[in-house]
Amino acid sequence: MGKWLKGVFAGGLIGLVAGLLYAPRKGEDTRKKLQETLEKARKAGADIKGKGEELVGKAKQKINEVLESEIDE
Repeated sequence: MGKWLKGVFAGGLIGLVAGLLYAPRKGEDTRKKLQETLEKARKAGADIKGKGEELVGKAKQKINEVLESEIDE
């Protein structure tokens, strides 16, 4: 699932960049818009990574709780 999500994110980013580069704007405007878009993508990627790490941590904690309760029984 992780590879799929990375692929979707990368594909969307590539499509967005291609759309910006072929849009009928001045080069300066296009570069500025591209820079803003890439910054938003970086922030979104960091948010997704953080949430993913949080979920993995919670899952590990639950697994450990279950395993400990099984050992105690």
